[in-house]
Amino acid sequence: RKKSRRIYLPLQKCFKTVDVFDGARLRFGNKVVGPAVIEQVNTTTFVAPEFSLLVDKFGSYTMYMKTHEEAAEKRILN
Repeated sequence: RKKSRRIYLPLQKCFKTVDVFDGARLRFGNKVVGPAVIEQVNTTTFVAPEFSLLVDKFGSYTMYMKTHEEAAEKRILN
């Protein structure tokens, strides 16, 4: 975790303080649970409250609904 900041969550219609991660430091198997923000030099990724994100072996982000966590983790981490 890099820091935290307040963001507006449109579906919840409220502001919330969320974790902010440095994308350059995320590695294979790292998991980011929404709501959260991932900052990189050239982009920012928002992970909505109903989603989580895993970093695959290529360094790509795969976002999935929390209700599909077991299947997503099995597919991404193997």
